[in-house]
Amino acid sequence: MLAKLKVEWGEFCFWKKWIFQSVLSVMTAYVHLGHFLRDWLGASRGEYLVYSLTQENYFLVLFPFLCLAWTSGKNQETCRYPVLLRYRNRKEFFLIRFAAKAFFAVTVLSEHIGILFIMGHSLPAAPQGLYVTAGNPAGIIIRQFFNLFCYVCAMLLLYELLADVAENAILGVMLTATVPLMNLLAVRLMLKQIVPWTPWGNIAYMLYGQERADYGFYGGYWIFLLLLLFWLADGLNGRKDYVFEEMRKTS
Repeated sequence: MLAKLKVEWGEFCFWKKWIFQSVLSVMTAYVHLGHFLRDWLGASRGEYLVYSLTQENYFLVLFPFLCLAWTSGKNQETCRYPVLLRYRNRKEFFLIRFAAKAFFAVTVLSEHIGILFIMGHSLPAAPQGLYVTAGNPAGIIIRQFFNLFCYVCAMLLLYELLADVAENAILGVMLTATVPLMNLLAVRLMLKQIVPWTPWGNIAYMLYGQERADYGFYGGYWIFLLLLLFWLADGLNGRKDYVFEEMRKTS
């Protein structure tokens, strides 16, 4: 299985995309740090990480969109049908491909948090109680990480579902991107009865400027959503047509 994951990683050219994503992460961390120092001067490094990870413009909309863009197509693949040369059946192909995408997502998310930690090296290490007044910032960051990772995995599965329906990768990305955009609209319009049921309502440590005393990893919400999307996407994958030869561009 590990060998197949490596092959998928190579075919998606994830190393190149990881480098580009790293540059974007540095830029985003720098912008967030500037805003944080302006509004919360004297707060700690951990509080800065919590602040950055709860910014809906990036983590609700842009970050999942980038993950979808990086994982929606393989390098130089011109055939719209998957290849089953090295897989026993369709289900194994679907599982390995999704695992490769999820591993890429957790890698870039972990790297982004590491960049935030490095960018905030000049901030006090001990919590100051300015931005995060309740709870341990380290524990909050861990829960944010798992919530964000589950959210990105849900977007990846939703893309698999919508791309199969639309039969077009670009259209599938655009359709999937409407979900975080609608979620952002609900947040901006302050639809307080709807937002708690949305993905951002199960990610954000702060909603409408207020800390959430009961913040945690919302496993029940994510398990239900991920299992539902996986079941639907796997069902559609089982109806796909497959070819047993590679068709690639030649230079």
